[in-house]
Amino acid sequence: MGTIFSFFFNALDFFDYPMTRKYFTLRDKIKVTYAKPMYTLGFGCASFLIMFLPVVNVLMKPLCVVSGTAFYFEKKYDLINLKTN
Repeated sequence: MGTIFSFFFNALDFFDYPMTRKYFTLRDKIKVTYAKPMYTLGFGCASFLIMFLPVVNVLMKPLCVVSGTAFYFEKKYDLINLKTN
């Protein structure tokens, strides 16, 4: 359970950059990230494994930020409807 949470949190961390530019609240960020769970967990798993390596993580964090931003727009996370219930 903790590993799945880590995957989700890593994806949220790297998807956060384009969402922050659009002034999303934390609740909206979580909704958007959770809207496509398999994509989110897959990206989160890859970023978790990259960030888990001691020296590599310093060099790969900028790459993960760019990858998260590109993935966010490629999978059309920005078009998810955020209606409040």
